[in-house]
Amino acid sequence: MNINADEIIVAQNLVKKYDGNHVIDDVSLFVKNNSITGVIGKDKSGKTTLLKLLAGFLPKSHGKIQVFGENPKDNINVLSKIIYIDSAVRYDKWLRLFDIMKNYKTMYPAFDFETTEKMLEHYELDVKTKYSDIPSEIVNIINFIFAISSRAPITIFDRPFTGMSTTVKRWIYDTILKEHNKNQNTIIISDNSFADIGDIISQVIIINNGKLLFNQSMINFKKSACTLIGDNAEVNSFIKGKKVIWKKQLQKNISVVVHEIFDETSIKMAKSAGLRISGVRPDNLFEYLMAVSN
Repeated sequence: MNINADEIIVAQNLVKKYDGNHVIDDVSLFVKNNSITGVIGKDKSGKTTLLKLLAGFLPKSHGKIQVFGENPKDNINVLSKIIYIDSAVRYDKWLRLFDIMKNYKTMYPAFDFETTEKMLEHYELDVKTKYSDIPSEIVNIINFIFAISSRAPITIFDRPFTGMSTTVKRWIYDTILKEHNKNQNTIIISDNSFADIGDIISQVIIINNGKLLFNQSMINFKKSACTLIGDNAEVNSFIKGKKVIWKKQLQKNISVVVHEIFDETSIKMAKSAGLRISGVRPDNLFEYLMAVSN
């Protein structure tokens, strides 16, 4: 398997089957080192299975995975550099927060006590607080604080922020950006849409029905489609041979979304044909790609 120096995770022809069904179906992808990568897909698209495969938590059925240039499964050298957090993570109720912090320090030597304490103070929590005394509505926030403070080379958040308020999510995403800029580690976040994480991710992985639909930078994702509006005949002539992923008939014109990067020549041709050309919002583009892949 060929690996570029800036790719911290690489998968090739990855397959995971359950009872003969392909949950992950021939997926080849990469995750850039020091990136904030979003893994986007609807419920039951295969996000969690994919992340657990990449983290070395599940055996693959077929294909190859390399993390830090090694197979992550049952590999303590790799697993010690990855932290995976989802909404199911819980700790022994009798432990104090400080006890959990010491455990994290043992597993992740770069764990930052000072940063953790400051974040806990934000929620008026003391390190002597027992885990059992933490209000249920902020348990996942505490789990996030421990994970981001671990400064693990790879930190994976598998939808642990579901159900949180907009204010809390904003604080979490601001914190992710701040800590990432300071530590330059690789952070992977899964979600059902771009609504919450679209502003902070630098790389995009889109998955649907276990198949990979997109794996590039956020910049390239935004450039990967455009909207054309104009006379029916002119639009239909221009889009011949192009991949149209959305179409709507307007009162006098037609509007289409083409999944293709337009160079300067194509843009000039579209404008000379009297067509209006514009970009596509990432959340809308995601929905269009979902629709055409089902």
